[in-house]
Amino acid sequence: MCKIKKWSNIDKNPIGTILEIIGTCGEFENESLVCLKRAHIKNVTDEVPKDVDKHLKGLIEDMGKGNIPDYVPRIDLSKELIFTIDPEHSRDLDDALSITWIESLNK
Repeated sequence: MCKIKKWSNIDKNPIGTILEIIGTCGEFENESLVCLKRAHIKNVTDEVPKDVDKHLKGLIEDMGKGNIPDYVPRIDLSKELIFTIDPEHSRDLDDALSITWIESLNK
């Protein structure tokens, strides 16, 4: 991460100071950290209390075993035709399209 001191229109390269070396550009963790730093947000993962981490770990393990708590509303979409529209290397598949044949509209 750097601070640009001077970058005129005729200069090909800006003049600045390197504030911190974070890592390789394009890597998700590094890009996320840069976003947090630009917004002046502390990296909250460093400050999670151990009891919270322990609770979340147990919750994740339970969900992995199919023990989903009652407070999480779930709809079974396993029989639906759903396509993700997220980019190929996306870390979270949270954008999708669903196709449903509605007989009354297709006569």
